[in-house]
Amino acid sequence: MEQRQSLDRIKTAYQEPYLKGRIYESKAGLIVALILVPAGISLDYFVYPSHFKDLFGLRLVWDGILAIILLLHFTPLGHKYIKSLTFFWLFVNQIMICYMIYFIDGYQSSYYAGLNLSLIVYGTLLTPKIYEIILYCIFTYLLYLLACYSHPSFHSYQFDIIYNNSYFIVLTSVIVCAASYFSYRRQFNEFRLNYVLERQSQKLTTLDQLKSQFIANISHEFRTPLTLILGPITDLQKSKNLDKQIKETLSVVQENAFRLQKLVNDLLDIIKLEQNKTNVELYAVNISSFVDHLITSMQFLARQKDIELTNNIRQKKIIVYANYDALDKIFINIISNAIKFTPRGGKVSV
Repeated sequence: MEQRQSLDRIKTAYQEPYLKGRIYESKAGLIVALILVPAGISLDYFVYPSHFKDLFGLRLVWDGILAIILLLHFTPLGHKYIKSLTFFWLFVNQIMICYMIYFIDGYQSSYYAGLNLSLIVYGTLLTPKIYEIILYCIFTYLLYLLACYSHPSFHSYQFDIIYNNSYFIVLTSVIVCAASYFSYRRQFNEFRLNYVLERQSQKLTTLDQLKSQFIANISHEFRTPLTLILGPITDLQKSKNLDKQIKETLSVVQENAFRLQKLVNDLLDIIKLEQNKTNVELYAVNISSFVDHLITSMQFLARQKDIELTNNIRQKKIIVYANYDALDKIFINIISNAIKFTPRGGKVSV
């Protein structure tokens, strides 16, 4: 049931782009027809020279009607009734061709090929629904039979000629119906795939926003206990009764509490970065003093494993342009991993 409702929603959403496509396709088909109709004048001249003047006038009227219909495609009324308008100019084509068949030689007229041409134009340049193309094909064939039957020569007709013409009209109709059906299905399936992907993308965007909001909320909550930790440590460090080792330990705790506070702030910066609301700022950093300070803060971790942690940078001043906080995290990660994977009693040299 849910799958059926989902398909119905997609079909409803497909109507707007489908109708826009119909407008464009109908214009293209009309332009082709406006070119092909007068192009047939050469055929009239060589095949039916005795009827050239009559056919010439008919083609001018025919082209004039198509031109008016084309102009209607650029109006709100034409957009509203695009299906009916498309059907109308296609029927005009078949009516005009069948009138020419009736006017010249009836069932023996070679102009029946024009009906096949119109069917091909409808099936290839336009994307009608299957019931529309079937109705159009039936209308075309019945109109052809009417044109043949109405001509005086039909009373002494030759079955092989009518069968030949009927065969090719019906065969063209079958091919055009099949091509039109698969073309429509292909376009609809492409739209359905894009529609589903777009909806999934919207859901992922929503989930991503919720995730970012969750991280932001948690980060704000972390700030309160960190503040409560840093406050007492600062007070203890001011005390004059503490020995040197305890003060050093408190300094390490304070340093890492500040670092944790920075990480919390970085989480908020990441959210801002994802939303394009922040920029990474670079500063001149003295690597030598930077590493010295870092090693001092990590000596406590090294002593727990009896590891000797030393600074091997000989130069006192090495300036690089970097983001201090980001560089701090990178060095801490590298040094802490080195301490973690160095055997007890070993040595880590930076």
